[in-house]
Amino acid sequence: MIKKKRWRLCEGDREKENILIRELGVNPIVAKLMVNRHIDVDEGRQFLQGTLSDLLDPFTFKGYGRGCFASSGNN
Repeated sequence: MIKKKRWRLCEGDREKENILIRELGVNPIVAKLMVNRHIDVDEGRQFLQGTLSDLLDPFTFKGYGRGCFASSGNN
């Protein structure tokens, strides 16, 4: 049986949340999560409206090559 879990959100900065809601058009809960993670409007916009060139190179991720090797069935 799956246990029901409830998220507990920290109290954030209401003013910063309202700026994110207004500028990015995000849901109030998303804005609260972004503020709690210290994401400002510019970072939020880059994340939500970014391009492929904004993404990190996956080859720089630790264990990426090992994961690709394992998923290809060549282990």
